[in-house]
Amino acid sequence: MNLLPEFAVISAETAQHSDAVNEWRTDRLRHDLRKAGLAYLETAGSYKGRAERSFLVWLGTDTLARLKLIGTRYGQESILHVDGNRYASLVGMDGTDTGLGVWHTVDEATAKSRDAYTEHKGAYYIVTSEVA
Repeated sequence: MNLLPEFAVISAETAQHSDAVNEWRTDRLRHDLRKAGLAYLETAGSYKGRAERSFLVWLGTDTLARLKLIGTRYGQESILHVDGNRYASLVGMDGTDTGLGVWHTVDEATAKSRDAYTEHKGAYYIVTSEVA
């Protein structure tokens, strides 16, 4: 039984683009999410050790499938999916689904010591195999 709303984290940024291009891509993704009528929060964080801006999108019935299409358009390799039990997986644009562990809050120092984390309004989140 899912206890909390499911969500996904998606970004338009890629390591091969400049900051200016990534800013434009982020603006376009924000526009695409609004146009699609999706509810989201703007977040920041890191993926593979590189800072990036991203969006936490609340999931409905077909939202994850729609986000995969959007992710493909932006050249993303994956989307972070967190289910109602806070179990996280990387959903690949190629159809793969790799289980990662549990999404939970940590302090800033712990988050920033990791290759991947999400931050929203001063709260930091990571995925680990167990809750610390």
